[in-house]
Amino acid sequence: MNENNKYLILRTISMHGPCSRARLCEYTKLSKMTISNIVNEYLRQGVVEESGKAATVAGRKADLLRIVPDSLLALGIFVDRGYTEIGVVNLNGSILRSERFEVSPSESVDDFLDILLHLSAKYMTGEWKDRIWGIGISAAGPLDAERGVILDPPGFHGLKNIPIADVLRKAFGIPAYLELGVHVAALSELYYGNREGYENFLYMSVNNWIGGCVVSDRKVYQGASGLAGLMGGVVVERDAMDENIPMSGCLQDYASLLALVRWAREKGPDPDITWNKIVTRARRGDVFACQAIDRLIRYLEIALINAVAFLDIQCVYISGSVLLGEDLILERLNASINRLMFAPSTRRVAVLAAKYANDAEIIGITALVTERHFEREMTLSARGQGA
Repeated sequence: MNENNKYLILRTISMHGPCSRARLCEYTKLSKMTISNIVNEYLRQGVVEESGKAATVAGRKADLLRIVPDSLLALGIFVDRGYTEIGVVNLNGSILRSERFEVSPSESVDDFLDILLHLSAKYMTGEWKDRIWGIGISAAGPLDAERGVILDPPGFHGLKNIPIADVLRKAFGIPAYLELGVHVAALSELYYGNREGYENFLYMSVNNWIGGCVVSDRKVYQGASGLAGLMGGVVVERDAMDENIPMSGCLQDYASLLALVRWAREKGPDPDITWNKIVTRARRGDVFACQAIDRLIRYLEIALINAVAFLDIQCVYISGSVLLGEDLILERLNASINRLMFAPSTRRVAVLAAKYANDAEIIGITALVTERHFEREMTLSARGQGA
């Protein structure tokens, strides 16, 4: 229980800080004594610090607590299609330093892991080595988070069954955790964005690939196989489904930027059109570019209205390169979803741009390490008590 309480307090200060001890009691429902003991421990360790005063109802000034950002660090690794980014992330989600390397179609899994270990070692043996308390890896799915294995994601140049977490854990002797990239991105919003304080929301990334993650009661909802919320697989055209063609009839096949640009090149006057050009021309009132934006919004509407019906969420956070056209898309989506969803008179769903349009998959790494670290400690503690 102590590890769980420590996690709750660190998590709460990360999300709501600076905050007072009284506010921590309110958020966590822990006793004043428990709050005091754990906060004092964190103060001694230099993980949190007192920062200013807050007025109370009685007029007395209460000490505010905030995270000391660089007191604990995580090595963050984001394995994307075509490149991998490695960096050090602090408790505020700031990337202190990072670098990328490209993944070649000719590389083997061993070659990929050798490069990864070589670059990671620079951070693990450098100036931050004594403060790095865990390694977080985010990647496209499918993957096996429990075993720490990237399975066979599409577009990975044939690389599959990569035991990435185990290799890093053995090399550096600290915990390593693997999670879907979009789940880590959602954690970046939960911890470091989400200033409206939504407890139930859908995080949706729209790039060449469409991903999604459900946050329920301020926790990532995994589902039975860890794939809950992956919006690219939502069916939007039943008649177009073909069991021999993956994702046919699904949102990925209609509203991903890859699909939209493909449609625009086939149907429009410019065979070399890009998403950037579509946005620029739509802002100028170009008829075909506006039709492309209309098409994108239509399919996003279908998927999101269904998501609202199933999840009863408070908010949809949208991230990714689609936000290049934020001014053309989000306000319209907000209006149409709240007009067309079930029971619009009894609730309202906000459609907002995520705080981090880019790098969310590595910014959220420290949040991932924080959550998994305390989950791990609680599991070990429970096993010890049951032994």
